[in-house]
Amino acid sequence: MRYSRTRYLQAVELLGEIFEFAEPTERVVEKYFRRHRKMGAKDRRSLANIVYLCVRRKLELQTLVELSGVSGVVASEAIPACGLLRYFEWQPEDFLETAAAEFIEVLHHFLQGVTDDILTFPQKFSLPEWLFQALKNQYSEAELQSLCLALLQPAQVDIRVNSQINSRNDVLRILELAKIEATPTPLATSGVRVQKRGPLQNLKSFRAGGFEFQDEGSQLIGWLADPKPGQMVVDYCAGAGGKTLHLAELMQNKGRLIACDVYANRLERLAVRLTRSRVSIVETLLVDAETGTAMTAPELLGQADCVLVDAPCSGVGTLRRNAGLKWIGQDLDELVAVQLQILAHAATLVKPGGVLVYATCSLLEAENQQVINAFLKTRDDFHRSEHGRSRLDPEMVNISAIDSSLANSIYEYGELVLRPDIHGTDGFYAQRLVKR
Repeated sequence: MRYSRTRYLQAVELLGEIFEFAEPTERVVEKYFRRHRKMGAKDRRSLANIVYLCVRRKLELQTLVELSGVSGVVASEAIPACGLLRYFEWQPEDFLETAAAEFIEVLHHFLQGVTDDILTFPQKFSLPEWLFQALKNQYSEAELQSLCLALLQPAQVDIRVNSQINSRNDVLRILELAKIEATPTPLATSGVRVQKRGPLQNLKSFRAGGFEFQDEGSQLIGWLADPKPGQMVVDYCAGAGGKTLHLAELMQNKGRLIACDVYANRLERLAVRLTRSRVSIVETLLVDAETGTAMTAPELLGQADCVLVDAPCSGVGTLRRNAGLKWIGQDLDELVAVQLQILAHAATLVKPGGVLVYATCSLLEAENQQVINAFLKTRDDFHRSEHGRSRLDPEMVNISAIDSSLANSIYEYGELVLRPDIHGTDGFYAQRLVKR
């Protein structure tokens, strides 16, 4: 009983901080665990599972509390109580000596007789109105239900093997020896999927640069760009540098790779990752947030063989990992304006015959296909890539086996559209363009 009481109180405390949505949910959880270093690994996993479910299903749980007749209870107390009763099979006696004891019998009795029919579609899948409307306009009801169900599931852990240091089989053997269950990712030939979360950062292989954490879908962005050894390549929105490292690997650490970002601290943190991964070809450049131009680098204009624009976006495709994003208001019109501006500036760096790849981790056409259409209307010197990746390429063979229409889209138009319910990855979009 004491154990249950402690776990509930911890969930209430942590959700109280998360529901302010001042920081990403994962960061709030990490800070909480740093303040409670005496918590064991099992206790942390248990608490994290409760908290993340409550964030993902916030609207559903909050609606059920309201429909039960319970009132006057703060969300951080009511939502975990509802979640624990509905999804973790807790009983009313598990809440003794907590604030929930006053309302738990009423809530429990209501949940025992309730069915999902009482909830609207957005409530059932915990979709805020802005996101529901955006997705409803893109998908049939069956497609939308499949997608939204997938977005409510926790994401798997994917890693990308650094082929400059070892092979995928090497990493799989290392994980097996560490008693960590893992399998090759079905699409990306450099990926490994870990079945259970664990302290992978403690492995010698990770510390030696043998692998990086990167969703399989994100790995396919670099693959679509297809940079070559010896080329000049620009990662225009490098951020934390995950795709920068992948581009460097694909270039076999030969050539010139420029990582750009508007935040100097991000570029500074990238240096540690570059050292660990034994990458020596990366230069960093600060981008002016107002003008979109790379500072001190006018010589780059029209010189790049390949430019990757991983544009800032709503992040809707990553809701399995970053569930709190959907509860933060998004101004899509403002985001699209920024995306178009960034894409236009990045395009000035591409040389004739060079490649420009626009990518987001969004599922929304407004940030994806519509941005590309608007860009191409004003730029007749760019066109969608045709036959940019061979059908015999190992990734293309894998993609064809799972989704032949996606393989055709990549081959015919250079367009990559990934969905968690179909491809088992985060939601990603990428369009490969070529300059005439």
